[in-house]
Amino acid sequence: MIFPAAAGATKEWPVTNPSMGRALLWATALTDCRDCLDLADRLSRLPSSPGLLAVEACSASRHLVRLAIVYFGQLYTPGYEDGSAVASNRHMTAELDQLEAEAFPHHVDLARFHALKAVLLDLRHGTIAHADGRAFRVEHDWNSARATTPILDATLQAEFRGCCAKLILALLRRAARIAEAP
Repeated sequence: MIFPAAAGATKEWPVTNPSMGRALLWATALTDCRDCLDLADRLSRLPSSPGLLAVEACSASRHLVRLAIVYFGQLYTPGYEDGSAVASNRHMTAELDQLEAEAFPHHVDLARFHALKAVLLDLRHGTIAHADGRAFRVEHDWNSARATTPILDATLQAEFRGCCAKLILALLRRAARIAEAP
């Protein structure tokens, strides 16, 4: 890891635990995800003003939700590894399962999270990251066509944000355990 030092120089701090490196990347992705969802929520509630029309705020809000879904997907896509600094997600299935179990200790909550995760990853894979025709609703008129894509409603957005917060807390606890290990 590289941290800024005085006068613009950098100092390299070795990361010898690839799981810690991946946990830090997950924490960053989830924090960015939560921040996008917070801003999307604020934008969706803004009234029209001379500098920002309500339709522009709603559009920006939708884009932020889509970006949050992409950030969330970073936990569940393979990712690349960097030697002894960061592990790839390919070998982190057990860690992800443990993280989810810690974040959602009750069976009902874990099942609800898995259902939300499936929706989010379907959106990421079929709509946001790739244009899968099955995910779009297309309406044809005699001289035009209009496509709409699914997006999260306010209830699912709130649930998504809450899940991110629980996962962040579980990651912080996990990182503390990794740091304390010999």
